[in-house]
Amino acid sequence: MSGMSSFDVAAIVSELKKVIVGARIRNIYQVGDVFLVKLRGMGETLQLLVEPGRRIHLTWYERAKPRFPSVFCMTLRKHLRHGKVLSVWQYDFDRVVVLEVGVAENKVSLVFELFGEGNIVLVDREGKIVVAKNYASMRDRDVLPKKQYVFPPLRGLNPCTVSLEEFKKHILESERSVAATLVQKFNIGGVLAEEVCVRAGIDKSREAEALSEGEAEALFKALTDLLKGVIEGRGEPAIGFRDGNAFTVSPVPLKAYGEIRWQRFESFNKAADEFYSREEEEGLEEKETVKARREEDKLQRMLDAQRKALMEMERAERKHRKYGDLIYKNLHLIDQLLNVILSARKKNFSWGEIKEKLLSVKGKEEVANVFVDVDPHVGRVFVELEGERIPLDITLSAVENANKFYEKAKKAAVKAEGARKAMEETLRRIKSGEEVRVEVKKRRIWRRRERKWYEAYRWFISSDGLLVLGGRDAKSNIALYRRMEMKDVFLHAEVHGAPVVVVKTGGKPCPEATLREAAQFAVSYSRAWREGMLQADAYWVPPEQVSMTPPSGEYLPRGGLIVRGERNYFRNVPLELSVGVIFEEDEAVVMCGPPSAISSKTNIYVRIKPGDMPSSKLAEKIKRKLAGKAPPDKSEMILQIPLEEIQNVLPPGGGTIIEE
Repeated sequence: MSGMSSFDVAAIVSELKKVIVGARIRNIYQVGDVFLVKLRGMGETLQLLVEPGRRIHLTWYERAKPRFPSVFCMTLRKHLRHGKVLSVWQYDFDRVVVLEVGVAENKVSLVFELFGEGNIVLVDREGKIVVAKNYASMRDRDVLPKKQYVFPPLRGLNPCTVSLEEFKKHILESERSVAATLVQKFNIGGVLAEEVCVRAGIDKSREAEALSEGEAEALFKALTDLLKGVIEGRGEPAIGFRDGNAFTVSPVPLKAYGEIRWQRFESFNKAADEFYSREEEEGLEEKETVKARREEDKLQRMLDAQRKALMEMERAERKHRKYGDLIYKNLHLIDQLLNVILSARKKNFSWGEIKEKLLSVKGKEEVANVFVDVDPHVGRVFVELEGERIPLDITLSAVENANKFYEKAKKAAVKAEGARKAMEETLRRIKSGEEVRVEVKKRRIWRRRERKWYEAYRWFISSDGLLVLGGRDAKSNIALYRRMEMKDVFLHAEVHGAPVVVVKTGGKPCPEATLREAAQFAVSYSRAWREGMLQADAYWVPPEQVSMTPPSGEYLPRGGLIVRGERNYFRNVPLELSVGVIFEEDEAVVMCGPPSAISSKTNIYVRIKPGDMPSSKLAEKIKRKLAGKAPPDKSEMILQIPLEEIQNVLPPGGGTIIEE
């Protein structure tokens, strides 16, 4: 499937309007061809995924972000980060989506073009282009810096706004088939055109001009009912399966496909995310497999070359050692021959004369029996010893010639050892499938874990198994106060700027160990951590002693609470936490809390205390240490945890790791 149709885009935008308008842009990432707009709103974090020329939808999958963002991505961040989404709309039922963003007192628009090669264009409040992913000068418009942004020309009438009379006119005057007319005149894809025909009970291949007015009206009703249902959120988003394989995704199950299996989803965003992310993952796996095969072929070629080099080095070592041994075995005879030749050269005999003389006395003189040939160009003599033809340097003695061959044998042996080690390493890599595993570890997409309700707060599970919650800000402090039930326990650090902490007891008495852990939790997430304090006091009271009503005549600041009556104190509580990982349904979950609580739930944890290391760097270091403490299969899961998830559980301010 190539990408989304205008119908799909309409369904996506209809849903986006309900969930991202009012949200703020926290960041923008580019992962290959995919752009991710991270949004915060309605108490949750959302990610809007855009693949220019192909798709747009919210995603619940995580992708490994590149270490260094592209220049285009950095420019978008500069203009959009912290901006508020004012509106999101589809341009004239085309595959174009506009995100209007308010940044400070300014308003900009981010235009996503999902047709052709696709594009992302940032437009200022005057409608001029600030930056675009792709610049181009076209027949009908220019996408260039500081130029006025012009939407792509319309390719037909808007099916959402066309009147019945106008629709009938274009249908009944067309010389094409019904389906082709719907595609051409009303800018809908071929699949939707077929679906409209099926629902209207009209053969898609019929000539449009041959239809009756009643049939044209049936087509109009089928089309408008489909569009209205989807735009008003009354569709049944689904992925279609044929022969067990997902082959399409649609805002509604399409009758045009006949009897196939449809898997329903609660929203089209979730259906599209599942479908396209599955395709994306399969594409990545295919690329990894191809790359792994190429690497395996490369390793095999390398192994063959190393094997050949080893055989040559071993052969050279054996040959040169044998030459040296043979020379030593015939030392006296070789010296005699070399002396005869040197003496003849001193008497001005030519190399040819020397060769002729020695060959003439073969069989008569022992010294001539070993002679084979001479090479006058380099002053080399060839002898034959026990069937081996051996070159000799006449400037060296017999012993020196032998030693020269031994030295060559030694060098060949060293090279052979190097080739042997290289071969062993290559064999190890091939056997273990190291390259394949490395690529699999680099997979860039995985399903984001579904968050529990309590993860909107700071939280941990005590050593007694009780849930302890802490506020993140004034709003969540009040939300926690309102969640308190009978027998719950309210805790607070005796420090200005500390969170509300609540122990959910389930109606049972709270154990002392949990109270102490909750007290340590309260002081560690207070301002005392940022100020580098080592200890602080905390207290606890039952819920009935806490109120949002100030004494008469007094003012209570936003998010403030009044604690009345006697308080139960914990003095000099140490500021120290542990960041650990627990595993739920094959997913890694980060939990931060008092060391005694975390160590009772997992042995994969890192202890921290107040310090100077910024939270971003501290989170990186914690992640590496956690992965290093885990077995290989769990280590990979930890490495896939987004860094911000670890950073999100850390206390405000710097910290340092307590080395063990």
